Amino acid sequence: MKTSMIGRCVLRLSALLIVLGVSSRATGQPELQLWSVDALVKVFPEDRPAPAEPAPVEVARGEHASFQVVVRSDPAIQGLQATVSELKRTGAPGALAPRSPRFVGYVPVDRPTQKPSQDQLRKPPADYPDPLLESPTPDVPAGRAQAVWVTVPVPTNAPPGTYQGTLTVTGMVGGNQVRIQRELALTVYAAVVGASRLWVTDWFAMHWPHMQIAPRPDSDEYYALLRRYARNLAEHRHNVALISPLTLAHYSVGSNGLLAIDFGRFDRWVQIFKEEGVIGPIEGGHIGGRKGGWEPAD
Repeated sequence: MKTSMIGRCVLRLSALLIVLGVSSRATGQPELQLWSVDALVKVFPEDRPAPAEPAPVEVARGEHASFQVVVRSDPAIQGLQATVSELKRTGAPGALAPRSPRFVGYVPVDRPTQKPSQDQLRKPPADYPDPLLESPTPDVPAGRAQAVWVTVPVPTNAPPGTYQGTLTVTGMVGGNQVRIQRELALTVYAAVVGASRLWVTDWFAMHWPHMQIAPRPDSDEYYALLRRYARNLAEHRHNVALISPLTLAHYSVGSNGLLAIDFGRFDRWVQIFKEEGVIGPIEGGHIGGRKGGWEPAD
């Protein structure tokens, strides 16, 4: 009877460690803390393990499921890496292929708005989580929470059911290699989300001062970046292409003295957006602008 009770206690303790996602050395001291957070919740650097588990991740077929898992360590973490297995359907054939995990980055905000909203998460100056970084091995300062983002595309023909996989996080802590895992579970329903009937557009630009990359116009790198933009838009159900024929056209005077317009660059943009799946209307952009600033003249 005593052996049975001890066995049950050991099993319960093992299950608890898996749920909390806590790894330890032989000393028994926690090295890494790993916990799940709802994808709609913003994780800030000073956050601590959540007191309760988030709501289950549930999607219809045709949607993208998002998992957010946070890793933290009292000592600094060097070379943090994250990998995720495929999510296998429980009790039946079928599997989902997740995207490679990405790390949530931060954008520094140094000034407040004139009238802060009532649901403001932090008062500036503060670092706000926003971009999903593709850096494979970031270093995490001591005591800093680092969110890991996992995206799982769900095809429209995926069999409904529960799918399970594993997120594995590794890194160097105090000179030792540490490895920790977190189970991911996703419920897929039979409902299907197809193509949107609403026209969805997004304004973007190939060159902004804050971007670290600025490919030379019309170079291979330029069109590779444009193709990534178009693919990302299509993956998020954007079906309107912002392509300006006026901006992309090349104007010249022909040998006959008449105006000649070359739409070759415009045609190439259109072809890239079509190939990446942004199928719908073309938003041609502005045909004019203000001569001065935005303020009215006196």
